Amino acid sequence: MMLPKKFGILILLFLLAGTQSVNANVTFDYANTSNCFPFGSCPVNETIEYQQLYSHYQFGTDPLEITGISFKPAQGVSGAFDPTPLSFTLTLSTTLSNVGSFYGDYADQAPASSFAGNLGVNTVAVFSGTVSLSSSGDDVFDIAIPFATPYLYDPHAGNLVIGITNISGGIPLKGFAAGYSPLMSRFVNGMYGGNPNIFFEAGFGLATQFISSASPTPEPFPAGPPQYVPEPTAPAMLFAGLGLLCFWRSRKALKSH
Repeated sequence: MMLPKKFGILILLFLLAGTQSVNANVTFDYANTSNCFPFGSCPVNETIEYQQLYSHYQFGTDPLEITGISFKPAQGVSGAFDPTPLSFTLTLSTTLSNVGSFYGDYADQAPASSFAGNLGVNTVAVFSGTVSLSSSGDDVFDIAIPFATPYLYDPHAGNLVIGITNISGGIPLKGFAAGYSPLMSRFVNGMYGGNPNIFFEAGFGLATQFISSASPTPEPFPAGPPQYVPEPTAPAMLFAGLGLLCFWRSRKALKSH
């Protein structure tokens, strides 16, 4: 029995709607500790520069456009906070520095204990100015920073690094949720009690959600650094050639008898 034409069109539209991609934000969700870098109101800490590195494996294989970033409030210590103005500059960059314990095919350099040392290609200032941040205090990514300039990130080019500079202001109490993970690392350049406080910390960072319209599928992680297979050296190739020559001459001598 043939279906009515209008009914068939409705079914087709329903199937097409089901195949459309939806926003699938890339999430690094860790909340087992609290953190006052870089936006917390820590009495003796001052953040001058802050970087956080993210493993490219979490972003899949295809380029994706990132339009914003969100964080979570630290659980159990800060809770909800009212709109609080913060001024800063936020940059995104692709880096060849490795993250945590994962090296990967596209990011196998040792991280640097300097802001500039971890920057790579395609460095873009996605936000610069003042934004008012707030949180309900629930365990959700509701501390949102929209980008003035979207960022096109290609996981094949390396890991992703965010940089935060020109910071003014702070969120009450501890600030953001953070945790330990081999998917993240961070660099902090600041002051502690009036003294320099500069360090790189592998395997730790803020819980983060990248806003994107893509639907990336995370890649499996490697067991260790990429294995390098050395090419044959010139002496080895020479000895191999001489061996083949001797073998060929011995066979020729046998045939002549």
